[in-house]
Amino acid sequence: MEIMIKMTRSFVPRYRRKLFSAVSATVLAFYIFPSLSLIAETPPDPQVMVDRIKATMIYKFLYYVEWPQANSKTESADLAIGVIGSVSNFETLRTFSGRMIKDHMLVVKHITDLNNVRDCDVLFVSKVTTFSAGQVISATGDASTLLIGDMEDFIDAGGMINFFLDKQDRVQFEVNIKAVQRAGLRISSRLLKLAKHVNRNG
Repeated sequence: MEIMIKMTRSFVPRYRRKLFSAVSATVLAFYIFPSLSLIAETPPDPQVMVDRIKATMIYKFLYYVEWPQANSKTESADLAIGVIGSVSNFETLRTFSGRMIKDHMLVVKHITDLNNVRDCDVLFVSKVTTFSAGQVISATGDASTLLIGDMEDFIDAGGMINFFLDKQDRVQFEVNIKAVQRAGLRISSRLLKLAKHVNRNG
């Protein structure tokens, strides 16, 4: 189904521009990831809409990541995503539970205790949390966990993928390729080309 929007920013009332930016970001994500489906026809809140975009992109990222051969991905049917913080991100990701990613069933968990992070293959750390990026990353130890966040210091702390909003309030992401490599993970060059920034030094 082709989506066409024939509305310019100048005609959007000022108090609705954030919502318009969020919807624009959804359409952008739709074209970047063709199989992406919109979670809700009428989002209740601009921030919830942005959270849903991030959650859907996380799901799509999984098709472009490879875990090391020694990892449980070759031994277990489950691929576990842990969400720390944002309830709306968790709620959206949970709608993907049970789907298959490269022959592995997706399981989504809401993490409130850092002692449980090593059981996750993917961790999303929301800025809406009492834990710092450093605390979460340290808790994963040497596990081959894909670390995704939306915190300003996430990449500097050793995170792998970080979401942020650009000047037009569009959802973008950056990648710390060194952190990815240290964990023994591989990210497809196709995904790296979509990243706004790729940090190859840290």
